[in-house]
Amino acid sequence: MLPSEYLLFMVLHVAEACILANHGRSFEIKANISDAVLLPCYCTDVITSQSFRWKKLNEHKNMWDDINGKRVQLFNGVSPGNFSLLVSNLTIGDEGLYRCEVTAENYTYIHLAVQGNSETSQKEELTITAHTGGSILLPCYSTDLNTKPKQFKWRKYSMMKVWSDLSTDGHRFQVSNEQSPGNLSLLISGLIKEDEGVYRCDLGKRRYTDVKLVVKESLPFIPFAMITVIFLHIIVAWVYCTTRKKEIFG
Repeated sequence: MLPSEYLLFMVLHVAEACILANHGRSFEIKANISDAVLLPCYCTDVITSQSFRWKKLNEHKNMWDDINGKRVQLFNGVSPGNFSLLVSNLTIGDEGLYRCEVTAENYTYIHLAVQGNSETSQKEELTITAHTGGSILLPCYSTDLNTKPKQFKWRKYSMMKVWSDLSTDGHRFQVSNEQSPGNLSLLISGLIKEDEGVYRCDLGKRRYTDVKLVVKESLPFIPFAMITVIFLHIIVAWVYCTTRKKEIFG
């Protein structure tokens, strides 16, 4: 029989909901007027469905406003568990404090600073964690979401210390930009441990986005009903042993 501690962990793992990366933390992202910017928010584990909300602090009314509009785009329809918010055609009014919230206790804050020049100053390194067997979306976008750039490619930094082109593998690596030609995000399906590493979305003219992907091994699947039965057996055995000890030594 498996150790009871492992079984307890398995039950908790099956039952747990989305835990956000950067849970309870806040960080700053800098972007420029008229550009597009991605506010990252995603689960640390593979999630099939999860409710969430993006809100922005209204400093004049001292309250949180729900975010909606034509200039925002979400990724959860393509990659469940990735709630990242893409805001295009930035204005000074977009500057402020944003909150991605799954529950009142499970959230992350992002402060967006919007600057007035055309040169990008965002230097945040994005790290995404996923599990084997699942899928993940690596974000990348051009400044104009309605226009596909003349040239771009996704590459991965290999163990040979060279950048390998991923455009030849269209089965597990796909760019889904039918709705927004400027959305160049890479969807990787059927994740394996070897997919771990640094990926680069190269837009040419020394413009690129690097994403570090960490791939963890998924726990072996055990039906929840079976786990529950085993767990109940452990509880019964523990109660029985405790009672016997009291009878013997009592």
